[in-house]
Formats: sequence, structure tokens, C-alpha cells
Amino acid sequence: MEHSLEKLPELSLDDALTPASDAILEDALDDLAEVSPEDSLEDLFTAPTEAPAEAPEAAPAAATAALAPAAAAAAETAVQKAKPAPGKHAKPAKKNTGRGLKIVFASLLVLLLAIVGFGYGYYHGKISLLQFDDGTATLDGTIDETDAELLERQAEMESAVSELAIADPIFVESDIEKFVGNPFDGKIVNILLLGTDERSKTFTDAARSDTIILCSVNLDTGAIKLISLERGMGVPVLEGRYKGEWDWITHIFRYGGADLMMKTVSTSFDIDVRHYVRVNFNTFITLVDSMGGIDITLSQREADGLNTNIVAYNRDLCDWVHAGTNHMNGFLALQYARMRKIDSDWVRVTRQRATIEAILAKAKTLSVGELDDVLDGTLPNIKTNLTEKEITMLLLKVPLFLEAMDIEGMTIPAAGTYGSMTGMGGRSLFAADFTKNAAIIHEMIYGSDEEG
Repeated sequence: MEHSLEKLPELSLDDALTPASDAILEDALDDLAEVSPEDSLEDLFTAPTEAPAEAPEAAPAAATAALAPAAAAAAETAVQKAKPAPGKHAKPAKKNTGRGLKIVFASLLVLLLAIVGFGYGYYHGKISLLQFDDGTATLDGTIDETDAELLERQAEMESAVSELAIADPIFVESDIEKFVGNPFDGKIVNILLLGTDERSKTFTDAARSDTIILCSVNLDTGAIKLISLERGMGVPVLEGRYKGEWDWITHIFRYGGADLMMKTVSTSFDIDVRHYVRVNFNTFITLVDSMGGIDITLSQREADGLNTNIVAYNRDLCDWVHAGTNHMNGFLALQYARMRKIDSDWVRVTRQRATIEAILAKAKTLSVGELDDVLDGTLPNIKTNLTEKEITMLLLKVPLFLEAMDIEGMTIPAAGTYGSMTGMGGRSLFAADFTKNAAIIHEMIYGSDEEG
């Protein structure tokens, strides 16, 4: 009989402690007994294990020492139940198949006990570090047409569209009122990841979304789709003083915050997008630095570009880089993710996705203690409209995501589905065929099992 993490949320505390679950818990605790507080998530899923000659005693105590006293006592009681009876032999050596899932299963049972005891206060305290916000902007923002960065971007866009045919965007508005109920009740959850361009530690409404990625999570398979939206793509302003005008999608954040960004993406591509997570430059740097840096593989052109344009002027903040794999701190990783002058904004978005994948890969290697430090430093610099319950549901799926490591990316608008147009302020925009791009997105996320 197989035991799946998918069934864990359906278990009550009484269920977890019934005789029917003893066999599951006994088997899992044999593996949990070998876990040290320094073990990484990757260790739990890949390291082989040999059954100990004697029933474990010291290791479970170490592994549960950080839990609340009530949870630690309950975990120790469970371990005592799992010991072989006098005269019985220890179990033979086992293969590592499913070891990580069994360990997580046992750990989550302990977590349930911790929540019943004093652990909930700790967990709630961590989640409370986040900045919860519905995404509605308090300002009816405007764009400074003389801004130096805007003018630089406009020059780049003029060059980017110079060889494109002039076209009218093919735009079919979706009735987003049809998206009802909680997406977490289904199997697909779409979360808009927004990286805004503040250089300060605080968030402001007067920001632009430097990074726009639609993150689609499959709660059944663990698959993750990262769909980058090109900043220069033209979209209609749906609300506010510029309603009816067309502008770069990056500016929509300035006009209506995360709320208007979600409505725009949902309307443009006929897809259910009602959740967002927002970070800024400071959040990114803090995250990478608190993880001890990340490994990024550079081409020779990328290495030359970073050394010439960034490292040469910031020797106190970063080291020289080379073609191949480089270990980067937060500052240098941010410059890599934002670099576009050596090629284009289209290539830039692939670097952003590569950076996210590098962060996920590094997270797998961190110990529980190290992850705790990362959360303390990073969570206060994140804004979201996800509820505590929804975040908890995602956290319960982390073992599935890590085991699957099924991450696929793409950029919208897709090749051959856009031309050029002129929007407000005389800005050059990519004129997308939203009908074709919506179909591409739906196929990637839902395949033949269309839900949204």
C-alpha cells in the first residue's frame, strides 16, 4: 500500500495517531531518526539510507529539539512506539525510493502536534512577517515623460521594433467575472510574480514592474510554468485617468498597482489570475545573500558584459566573473538578471527565469536552520495577497515541487505573434495578437485538461 502526501491534509490529529497509521509512521520514523538538523532538503530526497542496528534514540531528540516542548515530547513518544520489541531484529537495509516523502510525512505529523501545542505561534509569527496587501494602489499614478530611464528604454524599443511590421493589436477582452471560487480548490493556481524597480527597502506605488512573470503551479503534479511577459508589450489601460490608452505593460503597475496588473493579465489572456507576490531589488539582494549566494552559468559574452559594465565599477561589491559557472552574491545576481544591453530584453527575461531556477536549486541544499534565517531576512520584504491558509497549502506541497523539479519557461508574446504600434507618449510598443498568445499560454498551463 502506498501512502501519499496528497492525503495528509485529509488526516485529522486523531487519524494520525490511530493504529491504522502506526505502520506508516513506524516506517517513516525509521528514516526520520537518521535526519540531523543540518540535513538539507536535497539530502532528504537523494541520500541513501541504511537501517541502524539498534533502535534510534539520540537522533530523534536532536531532530526535534527545535520544536515546542509538547511537540518534541509527542514525537519522542511516537519514536518509542516505533522501536522493535525485545528480541525482534531491526529491519533490513532499505532502498532510498520514497525516503524523502516518508520523512516529510513523519515530519508533518510532528508538525501537526507542534501546531496543537506551541508550534502554531512560531509558524504564525513567521507568516506574519509578510506584508499582506490586496494590491490596490493608493495613487492614480502618472509617468514622467522626461525620466532618463524611460527615454533610454524608448530608444531601445524604437530599435527593437524597427524591423517589425506596423500592426494593430488583436485584443479580445475576457469577462474576468467568470472566474469565481478559490483557485486553490482546483489543481491549477496562477500567481503573478512582480519585481518592482524601487532601489529602497520600502515599497512605493510610484514604481514600475521591472519583472513580470506568470507562475502557474500544478498542485497535483508539482509542475511549475514560468511565463515571462515582455515589458514592452502594449496593453490597454483598463482603469484610471489613462483608461483606453495603450502603453507598455510595465507601466500598468504605476497606473493601478498589483491589482490592475492582475486584471490586465487576466483580461488580456483570458486566464484566472487573482494572486500576486511582489518583491523589489532590495528583496532580491537580501534573499540571495541570506542563502549564501547562487551559482549562475555565464556565456563569454555575458561574462564580458558584467565585467565591463558592472564589476569594473563595483569592485567593493562583487568579484570578476568568467565564462562558465560563477558563484554570485545578491548584487551581482541582480545585475545578471537585469542585463539587456549586450543582447536584448527578450534574452533578459530568460536570464530572469534562470536566476529563479538557481534560487530554487540553492534552496534544496539549505538546512532547516539556514532556511529559517532566509525567511527571517526575506519575508518582511515581500508583499502578497495570498492568505495564510493559501500559503500553508502551498508549503504542504513543497516536497512535491522539490521531488518533481518540473520547471518550464517561455516568453510572451511568442515569436511571429506580434508587430509594432505607437502608444501613449509616442512610445513604441509590441503589438501582440492576444488571441494567439492566449491559446499558447492555455496550452502550456492546461494542455488538453482545460480549467481556465
